[in-house]
Amino acid sequence: MFDIERRLSNLITVGVICEVFVSEDKHTAKVDINGMVTDELPILSFASKQLKVSTPFETGQQVVVLFPDGGDWGVILGSLYSKQIKEPSIFEEGVYGFEFGNGTKIYHDANTNETNVITSGKVNITGTVTINGDFHVNGKITDSKGVISDLRTVDSDGDTYQR
Repeated sequence: MFDIERRLSNLITVGVICEVFVSEDKHTAKVDINGMVTDELPILSFASKQLKVSTPFETGQQVVVLFPDGGDWGVILGSLYSKQIKEPSIFEEGVYGFEFGNGTKIYHDANTNETNVITSGKVNITGTVTINGDFHVNGKITDSKGVISDLRTVDSDGDTYQR
């Protein structure tokens, strides 16, 4: 009876990642649970044949671990919001997104059908880009030959023309 109670009480537990292992074919971690360190455990991921999402876990991150048999083998289910991992700054119904440690944010608001990318870095797109709709730029437009914005002139009436 004691073994069954122990296994049930250890079925789901919370711990802190103490070591991370990343390779081409797997992402695992060791977890410290009340002073006892697990073996390498796999990390549950959001993945299918068509979509893979990379969310590397870090040392010191608080996680929930499932031990299906109540014993030694387990899987890391995910992390919990904590002092180290704060909730996203935009936490609203219908708003889906990503926030990165460097401040970059990518959000889609299903309520307004608007997508926002906020970054202080560069955004690179490789491939053909088609824009169906208005295109607004607040800043310079540059191509491989130079600044396209410099080709515009403004006449005395304030109208803008291409040179």
